[in-house]
Amino acid sequence: MSLSKETNYLLYILAKQDYSRHQLSTKLHSRENITSEEIDSLLDVFEKNKWLSDERFAEVFVESEIGKLRGKKRIINTAVYNKGLAKDLVDTTLENAEIDWYELCKLCLLRKYRDVSQLQQDIKLKQKAINYLAYNGFDYDQINFAINN
Repeated sequence: MSLSKETNYLLYILAKQDYSRHQLSTKLHSRENITSEEIDSLLDVFEKNKWLSDERFAEVFVESEIGKLRGKKRIINTAVYNKGLAKDLVDTTLENAEIDWYELCKLCLLRKYRDVSQLQQDIKLKQKAINYLAYNGFDYDQINFAINN
């Protein structure tokens, strides 16, 4: 069977943005005229031609999430569970990014709560801020640093 239709489809969507191998596989599985073996072989060809790269996607994705002021835990969870990337690939990408997580947490807090001095006076507001930062993937040490400095 000719895979030119699927090849053109993949080239079309990859021209707009990067995707992980898992995401493209999911997209192709939703199409009814292609088997799993054909999907794997097609994605192998794309990787061989360097049109598809999980490493490149991981770098772009991590930079994007850092721009959104996300914490390490949330970046890892989103990349692994939603985007289908390997955890060790995401970990190495995060290590290579050389991010100051404490400062990023502080920026995240300042974006949401402009007046941090209010947090020291209002316990409910402080708890909301802690929950917000924890939801965004920051650990307790980073949250403490952001709130107390």
